[in-house]
Amino acid sequence: MVSVMDVPKKEKCPYCNRLMNVVDYTAGIQNLTLAKPKDIVSEVRKVLGLIHNNVQEIEQSQYYMFLNETKDISNSIMKESIRKFIDKNHIEKGHGIHYLLTMIKGINHTKKMEQEYERKTLDRMPPVKEVANGRT
Repeated sequence: MVSVMDVPKKEKCPYCNRLMNVVDYTAGIQNLTLAKPKDIVSEVRKVLGLIHNNVQEIEQSQYYMFLNETKDISNSIMKESIRKFIDKNHIEKGHGIHYLLTMIKGINHTKKMEQEYERKTLDRMPPVKEVANGRT
C-alpha cells in the first residue's frame, strides 16, 4: 500500500512547465555562484529578488536554471543586461525571470554577431577606389 508520504513532491520544470520531482539544487547553485565574481552574483540576486517580490515567486529550480543558462555569458553582458532590465522598468511591466533570461541571451547573441562581423571584415582587404582622370 502506498501512503501519501511515499509519493514524491512535484514542481514545475523551469524550462517546459511540466511536473517533475522536487530536487535540491543547493549544491549546483553554490557551484555556479562560485564560478562568477561576487559583484555579478550580487547583481543577479538583487534583480531576482526584485522579480520575486514584485512579479512572481522564484523557486530554487528557476534560480538554478537561470544560473546554468547564463554560466557561459560574459560578466560585462550580464551587468549590461541587468542594468537595462531595471532601467527600462521591466519589473513594473510584469516581466519575470524568463524575460530577463531572454534579454541576456539576446544581447549576448548580438555581441557575438558583431564580433563575428568584425572578424570577417578585418580579415579582408578594403575595397580600392579606382582613380579616373586624376580624381578619386
